[in-house]
Amino acid sequence: MIPPDELHAIPLVRIPVDLEFVRDLEAFDGPLLSEFQSSDGETFLYYWCDCSDQANRWLVVRTPREDLFRYLVGRTPLLSLILECRDGFLYVVDIDRDAEVLSAWFVYAENVPENYLPGPKSFRQPGAGIEPGFQDVSVDQKWDYEQVSAYPRKYLQAYAFHTAFGLGGDPEALVVDYRLTKGWVFGSLFERMRTNAPPPRRASLEAVAFASPGYLRFRVDPVIAEGLRDAVARYQGSRSELRRMVRELQTWTNGHQDLEESAVIKLIRRASGSVGVDGSAILSHIDTVKHAGKVLVSYFARLEFLAMNQTKKTAMLVGFPQAGEGRGEQRRRSSP
Repeated sequence: MIPPDELHAIPLVRIPVDLEFVRDLEAFDGPLLSEFQSSDGETFLYYWCDCSDQANRWLVVRTPREDLFRYLVGRTPLLSLILECRDGFLYVVDIDRDAEVLSAWFVYAENVPENYLPGPKSFRQPGAGIEPGFQDVSVDQKWDYEQVSAYPRKYLQAYAFHTAFGLGGDPEALVVDYRLTKGWVFGSLFERMRTNAPPPRRASLEAVAFASPGYLRFRVDPVIAEGLRDAVARYQGSRSELRRMVRELQTWTNGHQDLEESAVIKLIRRASGSVGVDGSAILSHIDTVKHAGKVLVSYFARLEFLAMNQTKKTAMLVGFPQAGEGRGEQRRRSSP
């Protein structure tokens, strides 16, 4: 290992912050990149850079959550998180095989040797980096007040729809005890879906930072959140065809197109199946075919919003599948 004096390192008794392990982000025959958190909620990354017979050497870098999320969605290389870290310095720590700290040093980022650093193309592949129980979103622009309120609202409404009709959802829990009439506010229906879901399945906004870059964090059920990510990805892949189907459905529900109800039922099932939600359950749990069509159109409006933010890279879901990667393929790739 490189001697500390060649790093222009300042020796420490220990790094001056208590850190708790959160998760491993990269591994190969052992962890290579791990996330830790301080007692006051600050995020730190441990990056493996060297070893000897006695110890593994790690770079320990304070990494604000918004910077971490930009890395996890493939917008920032790991190299930048280290060399351009907010503090301008980091810690070098030698840890033995029993996880005991042998030595620690303070080092300016500019003095970290090249062979201790990841490559310039050290981007993380999309489709990973999910922390269980959370859906994180990397926000890549400064939002105005309307955008600040719109994204969480529409994400939570789309998620609520999935608690009834998506992967892991339970349509039997949905109780709609009034009819969709003129002046109906669809937000009320999504709220009903949310409150009908068992508490562990409900989503909530946990944290938000709207600086540029910023982030959102939702507390979620992992299966339902995966289903919603998959639906957004499917929508992206078939946007033109789905837009056509939604327009046709909307025209019919507004009374401007003459279609047999049986044809509309097929349309609802086809559009729903294209994004992995249960069209048959929608038809059986909403009071009329017309109202089922209106509910589905409203859901697709929220899906369009999430997909457009994903496409424009203005608000990117951590763990979003790669292009063409469906839920089954994603699971096959992640299986041991």
